Amino acid sequence: MTVGIRPNLKSFSRLATLRGGGRFIAHLRRGTDYRKAFNQAVKESYRPIDEVPVHALAKTLSVAFPREWRSYFKFCVVRNPFERVLSDYFWKTQKLIHPPSFAEFLRAMKKGERDGRIIDERPDNWEIYTINDAIAVDKVIRYENLQRELSELFSELGVDWDGWLPRLKVSKNRENQPLDIYSPDDVKLVQELFQKEIDTFGYSFHQA
Repeated sequence: MTVGIRPNLKSFSRLATLRGGGRFIAHLRRGTDYRKAFNQAVKESYRPIDEVPVHALAKTLSVAFPREWRSYFKFCVVRNPFERVLSDYFWKTQKLIHPPSFAEFLRAMKKGERDGRIIDERPDNWEIYTINDAIAVDKVIRYENLQRELSELFSELGVDWDGWLPRLKVSKNRENQPLDIYSPDDVKLVQELFQKEIDTFGYSFHQA
């Protein structure tokens, strides 16, 4: 749930028919902001059939919400993996007293190590918007063209949008870190880890 974007009445009524409806009320009673409570309740509606606790996979959502999956327009945003993994590294390690190096972060990711839980169980986003390696959403937007492509999409859908986007999860360290932090071995590791996205969308290290 994007900060500042309110869920509509239809989404609330649909949630009420799911297991997450009761959880939504429980979160509200604990004093949780209703937007965060809604977001958490939706996640808890599909979580029993997905081992990943944060972001659901496309296949998971298609099973948990089959009617919505068939009828709703679905889109996602992809980002150059060389830029995304670097941003993720600085975000995850910014509060650590002794953070791992970027190379150590990538090696732990390659080995499937959690490394103090700063590394996601599934660092690759590929299965979030694909099913059986086929893109399962109606539209893919590139992060580097985010505002323009969102504007075009909303115009096609007849959705009014003023172009406002929140700016979240900005690491103070990230602003001063160039891409030359990458070593040749780091580039190879990212290519191996995110090969499907790189091949599908034509990303490269020099385009990051």
